Amino acid sequence: MSPRITALVLRVSDPKTDQMVVTVAGISALGTLAAGEFLTDPNEIRKLEAIAPNGWANENLEMVLSTEVIRGRPGHANVAAAHFG
Repeated sequence: MSPRITALVLRVSDPKTDQMVVTVAGISALGTLAAGEFLTDPNEIRKLEAIAPNGWANENLEMVLSTEVIRGRPGHANVAAAHFG
């Protein structure tokens, strides 16, 4: 069995700047890499769009990603949990 790794992704509106702030943090360097690849790949973002409510693009987002390590590299991340609001 391959080890699983996780990452957290937060997107929140900063009231001081009225801009969205995105924070990505892997539990390890491979988790951060998996999250970065997820966030920059339109095919991966579709996984999030499939579970997101209408109008989610303007909401805060908290997401947990999970993936397996395959030959020392992270596989494609899956959305383990997400909260919009």
